Amino acid sequence: MINKLEWDSKFFNKNIANLDITSLKINFDKVENFVKNNKIDIIQTLAPSNKINLINDLENHFFKMEESVVTFTKKITKINYKNDENIKIANIEHLDYMKKYLNGIFKESRYKRIVSKELIDSFYYTWLKKAILGKFDDICFIYELDNLPIAFITLKINNKKANIGLIAVSPNFQGKGIGYKLIQHSERFLLQKGVEIFNVRTQGSNILAQNFYIKNSFFIDSLKFWFYKVY
Repeated sequence: MINKLEWDSKFFNKNIANLDITSLKINFDKVENFVKNNKIDIIQTLAPSNKINLINDLENHFFKMEESVVTFTKKITKINYKNDENIKIANIEHLDYMKKYLNGIFKESRYKRIVSKELIDSFYYTWLKKAILGKFDDICFIYELDNLPIAFITLKINNKKANIGLIAVSPNFQGKGIGYKLIQHSERFLLQKGVEIFNVRTQGSNILAQNFYIKNSFFIDSLKFWFYKVY
């Protein structure tokens, strides 16, 4: 039900635990014993938006809602998409330039009131690096302009389903359809891999991202809330 997040704890230098809500009744005594025995600093949990009694229980035990998360999904079908020579597989040499516009671009992060902005930037930089190396997400595509990687998307494949990990376009090039091209390229790539369902999560406060996914024929699959308790 509750477990320590080893990687997150090491990265943020705080003992972070995840409370996996598998039933509508939480044994808060067991949760507090785990916190005490493992010297936990922060607990996070993801609660379905329609479980009002569960949400009330969390709030009554001093959990605070930090951010909503919207999951979008779509079924991948055959698409008429011409190969764009500007889209390539990222390699580690691209990372230095990508870091220039990565800092601050994920400002709607659910961690924003828990850790520093610098740590959040470092977190997403590490995520992107691992994706490029195939150690977290499976692959990272970039969009190049004048040999510079001005946009990227990372993908994680799990059998017939795939998730977008990160997607970003340099602020100087937003609104030019580059994100759309990365989505289209990814769908063609995933279709060739036998993937049928394409998913992505974004923060409920990120209206621009939600409109972007809707425009790209994703639809809302679920709405949940991140709750945190800080000790």
